[in-house]
Amino acid sequence: MAGLIPRNGVDMQRFTLRTAKSCWSELNKERCRRLERLGLMTDAGRAVLPDISENGFVIDAEIMQAFQKHPAAWKNFCTFPPLYQRVRIDTIQRDKRKNGSIFLKCGEIN
Repeated sequence: MAGLIPRNGVDMQRFTLRTAKSCWSELNKERCRRLERLGLMTDAGRAVLPDISENGFVIDAEIMQAFQKHPAAWKNFCTFPPLYQRVRIDTIQRDKRKNGSIFLKCGEIN
């Protein structure tokens, strides 16, 4: 868990270890990919990483079905950069797990 700690009028960010069951957002995975590309990832960091391969990201079936019902939305979605696509879908999938009724309600929009 990270938090802002005010010290001498300056906000400083504190970082702590993740728990074993922490959920990694696609944005955090991208930050790890960047650290790897820059040669800044440590062995200790690598040891706790989930699958950060871009191919490891999958859009769940229910969201794909919603896209199939709305081809214009899918066509528009496909124009976004791959990172943006993964981050947006990851947010939807995480929210859907928390409260599936919101996703179902959004699917009713014409």
